[in-house]
Amino acid sequence: MRKHNSVKPRRNIPMIFMTRLLATIVAATAMSAMWSCSVNDDTIDGDVTMTRYDVVTYGGAADGIASFVLIGPDDSGERTIHARASVDTSAIVPGDRMILTWAETTGDLASFRGATPIYTGPLSLADARLLDTFRGDPVYLMAMWRTGPWLNVRARLSHSEKPRIWQLTADSATLGSPTPRLRLLHRLPKGVSADSTWMATTYSSFDVSAIVSDPAVTSFTVEVDNSNLTGLKLSLIHISEPTRHLRIS
Repeated sequence: MRKHNSVKPRRNIPMIFMTRLLATIVAATAMSAMWSCSVNDDTIDGDVTMTRYDVVTYGGAADGIASFVLIGPDDSGERTIHARASVDTSAIVPGDRMILTWAETTGDLASFRGATPIYTGPLSLADARLLDTFRGDPVYLMAMWRTGPWLNVRARLSHSEKPRIWQLTADSATLGSPTPRLRLLHRLPKGVSADSTWMATTYSSFDVSAIVSDPAVTSFTVEVDNSNLTGLKLSLIHISEPTRHLRIS
């Protein structure tokens, strides 16, 4: 498959690193805006600590204090979370996305409880012919939601240690129109069959800022070869302005 130019260039995580992330995220069972509770002394009358799991953007660290940018669903506000945390900068750099486990506190710093990097990808371009004829491997789609300029995907994919195609691609002819067309492309490496390996739950964030910042755009559609249906079907994820609710048909 030929390479595509991204709409808005940014740092690309190498595909081999992406495959390592796919295995890493298996242990992550949270999705954006999920909550859990812990109660002191195993009683229902103690102080309750609310633990949050959010998909955030890593903002960097200084003097042992890390910052994470959290955007609510759609365009429901942005905040920066500061926490005393140690982040492995060999695996993550500012601008990359991660699942942050944290809790609110009464002080200036949040309680940091862990962070797991997820695949962060650009929006690629291709012509309609390629998107129409692409034959990829199934995606067991579990959730898709937008937070600001990011389109987030939670899915189950067949595991492989080898690089794969996993990208969000726009029909170049539809950019600039009120309703751009996108397709989530997935293809396992040669020699790996979806039936011969186990499934891993993965999280990804794709940069769709070039689309959501265009005032001419009223909605966009994401096509997914979705196996989370009766048989393999093409799901059309329709995201509309101004609230951009998802509609799957």
